[in-house]
Amino acid sequence: SGIETYVFASHLVDITSKLRGAQTFQGMLNTSMTDLVGEFGGGTNFAVSLEELHEHYGSSLSRRTVLFILSDAQTLEGEKAAVYLKKTRGKVREIIWLNTLPEKRWKDVKTIELFRPYCQMFECNTLGHLQDILKKSPGFV
Repeated sequence: SGIETYVFASHLVDITSKLRGAQTFQGMLNTSMTDLVGEFGGGTNFAVSLEELHEHYGSSLSRRTVLFILSDAQTLEGEKAAVYLKKTRGKVREIIWLNTLPEKRWKDVKTIELFRPYCQMFECNTLGHLQDILKKSPGFV
């Protein structure tokens, strides 16, 4: 279908084939959570995950790629992550960042200001937020 799916906390995990094999939405959720269980608790590191994206899957990034990131943007190695995000932005059509933090808290998270030049960032912590984003910006889906 042309959609590839990855999850990460400290390392990138390709779950595309597992999601395609799931018979139900709940099955898809269970699959992705199963892949992540061993990674929680060590902190999020976008730098490592984006580096792995380029190293292992960089050939699948193109000007047709729209990369969606769902995260609060709090990460270890923020400056290094920003360098990789900039590199990623140069290879893809768009990066859409769905930020789970309320926008009023963004000023308290240093990495958000590092990342915003390379993506469109939206507050997104409800299905209503997601619906509003898709209505306002239909061109990236």
